[in-house]
Amino acid sequence: VPIQDGKLRGRVRLAGGKGQVTLQIDEAHIDELPEGLPAFITAEGDWDGRALRLKSNVRFGDKGTPIIITSSLPLTPNNGGLPVPNLNGQSESRIQYDGNISELFALAGKTDQTLDGASRIDLKIGGAFAGAPYITGKINVSGGTYRHLIQGTYITDITASSEIIDNKQIKLVLSGH
Repeated sequence: VPIQDGKLRGRVRLAGGKGQVTLQIDEAHIDELPEGLPAFITAEGDWDGRALRLKSNVRFGDKGTPIIITSSLPLTPNNGGLPVPNLNGQSESRIQYDGNISELFALAGKTDQTLDGASRIDLKIGGAFAGAPYITGKINVSGGTYRHLIQGTYITDITASSEIIDNKQIKLVLSGH
């Protein structure tokens, strides 16, 4: 991810095939994000010689609601004792967000459109790095409002409920006025 500027602090401690990591990125201006929407990221984790277990908070803007990411990533020590990805090991991450969908919609950079409403996101993503990944989970929006300022579209009382099942099916129920 190309970062134009920002503040980075971190610490990695490795000893005896184990370790800890902390990372903090403040006011990161990322190429893919709309101007004026900096990213703030904190991450802490422990490596036990088999997997890095990491908990991260990501938010966009000064007062954004955090996206919480909890991960277990397969890392094993190389000959020098440094952690390297185990391409056949199983990874799993959980992504959770409980806030206004407008904060995430702003990431799309659609200045002529708005989407507002309460949302709850709970996704699991995993699998082997060298194999087929999977994704399961739910995305829900309630009390939503969508506006397309150029087209004049205005939809209120949006309720969306979706569930991703076994990486192959998406169940979606959508209503609005």
